[in-house]
Amino acid sequence: MFCFAGIVENALQGYNTALFAYGQTGSGKTHSMMGPDGLFSADSDERGLIPRICSELLLRADAVNLAEGGDAGKIKLEISYLEIWCESVRDLLHGRLVCVDCSPCNACFVSVLFCI
Repeated sequence: MFCFAGIVENALQGYNTALFAYGQTGSGKTHSMMGPDGLFSADSDERGLIPRICSELLLRADAVNLAEGGDAGKIKLEISYLEIWCESVRDLLHGRLVCVDCSPCNACFVSVLFCI
């Protein structure tokens, strides 16, 4: 089984999931997350975690939707992609800086991320 099976399974069961890469500059975070070219590589052996997870989510969601009689709205996936670097938060799907908000109970969140 693949190393991200728990993330995919939990997402398909309706739970919010997150994947973090943390480390020193130059330690390989982008390579691990995206692959060697930093893009969605077509070569399955070279793809990073994000393209692998997205592919698996879409395949599994399609399979569930087909099993449920072709109802394309049975599973709804929303994906956002952000980077925290030098105390700034950037929405990587929209290409802009975003603000971190805090609720009265001190829970922090980003409320305006672009989702696909």
